[in-house]
Amino acid sequence: MKMDTSILKRAGAQSAALDFSEENARIAEVTAEIDRTEAAITTAEQRCTEISRELVDYRGPNASAVAEAMLSGVAPAQAAAAAPNRAELEAERGALRSGIRELRQRVEDLQAEVAGIQRAAFLRVRPAVQEVVKTLTDEARAAAQKIIDAAVALDAIAYATKQGDHEAGAVRRAAAGVIGQDRLIPGRRDYPVPPEIVSLLQNLAGKRPALPARFVSDVEITPPLR
Repeated sequence: MKMDTSILKRAGAQSAALDFSEENARIAEVTAEIDRTEAAITTAEQRCTEISRELVDYRGPNASAVAEAMLSGVAPAQAAAAAPNRAELEAERGALRSGIRELRQRVEDLQAEVAGIQRAAFLRVRPAVQEVVKTLTDEARAAAQKIIDAAVALDAIAYATKQGDHEAGAVRRAAAGVIGQDRLIPGRRDYPVPPEIVSLLQNLAGKRPALPARFVSDVEITPPLR
């Protein structure tokens, strides 16, 4: 491939001039906040797991702990209330789970912010490369049209002379790949045989019965199924 160097130089200069320092600084801040939030989620999840294990093993207040508290001078009612109980453990776990949901939503919002910054950054790149994209696409479309023209010509030759069937099939398959919706060349049913090929093959007319050549003016190329 050989492109106009001036196009590439312009694209290179515009690309190099792009400054994303502000965006990168914000992404660094957001990433740090995501890491801090995910660390908090991990800690909360670990505590939820601990509570679940405690609830499985729970057999009521720890009598030994209550007794020791009473011996240390704590009033009996306070000593009993200080011991963990199922309701408090379940309430703590429920609160932690609510907090985890909130933190996960914050992580999603932060990740969405990063994605939005990146989308905007890519949009800023578009003017720098759009001329290169257009030039390459135009070149590809011209090359595709040449393939189609060659496929039609080879088909016409093969039909008239029974020569070049293999080559015609190979080029036809290549042509079919560039025809159709969302492809380089809009689809159509028939493609006219180039006039110079029609003129060439007409030299074989009138040579029957030894050479019963057949001629076509149009060739059908069907795009492949999606």
